[in-house]
Amino acid sequence: MTLLVSSVSARGRALRLGRDVVAALRAGGWEVHVRVTSTASDVEELSRTCSDYYIGALGGDGYLASAATGRVGHEGVLVPFPGGRGNDLCRYLGIGVDPVAWAQQLAEADRATMDRWTGPLDAVEVTSAEGTKTALGIISLGIDATANWVGNHSWLRSGPLAYAWGALVGFAGGFKPAPIEARIDGRATELGGWLTSVSNTGWFGGGVNILPQSRADDGTLEIINVEKMSRLRALPLLGRALVARQIDHPMITVKMGRKIEMMRPVGLRALADGDVVGHLPLSMRVIPDALTVVAPGQQVERTVDIRTEK
Repeated sequence: MTLLVSSVSARGRALRLGRDVVAALRAGGWEVHVRVTSTASDVEELSRTCSDYYIGALGGDGYLASAATGRVGHEGVLVPFPGGRGNDLCRYLGIGVDPVAWAQQLAEADRATMDRWTGPLDAVEVTSAEGTKTALGIISLGIDATANWVGNHSWLRSGPLAYAWGALVGFAGGFKPAPIEARIDGRATELGGWLTSVSNTGWFGGGVNILPQSRADDGTLEIINVEKMSRLRALPLLGRALVARQIDHPMITVKMGRKIEMMRPVGLRALADGDVVGHLPLSMRVIPDALTVVAPGQQVERTVDIRTEK
């Protein structure tokens, strides 16, 4: 395995834990080649040109997305390791948030187990004037994006706490709901309001599973939208959606599609996997089976019934 390690994720958390991760892997018989990186372009290039069959990536969700970008359309298997503040991709894949414990699982796994854990993962191609990027989790454009943005610039080390702080700042006045002119699979629709998210996995915000039925292996995306309303009415609805995951309300809709285009308001910021991926106008397209990953199992609850529109 070539293991790419972020020197900056979670203020150095990945780098601090990297030594123990490598030691656990080598104790189980893995031959590990370590590359420490600091920029997204370095991660993408190393992932793209790596000749080892297994490519590990230890870092935050944005770091894992950069590593995945290099593997789209290429052979080889990506092995994610949680090394950031949120670690939502690893939560979705059933890896958890402890990279050393995950390395110990890998060290104990035999060939049959590795084969059983290996499977395809959809990705999302996000294209805007700033270029094309790969996203794996959720693309946020509402108060969820503001929470992510504020949390990234906070002093908090905990992903959930940083996201909660960002949501509080956004709700207090940092975010202004606005309509979004969009097309879903070519059909015009109006989105926007308090929360607008395009989901591949259902997880974001350091452990919020807002769409438990969202899967990254079904070739579709889900678009959840909380419409514009007063702050007094919005607060309990956002709580239902983000905390209780109860989205059976007329003001909360979920649509499905393969390609989502958002044209206006021009300049609206979109975040995915913890990082800015572009500004409107932009388009999002699912890439089915974009890459192959190793994961012990997708921990996705199936108990919530929601209203969906094709």
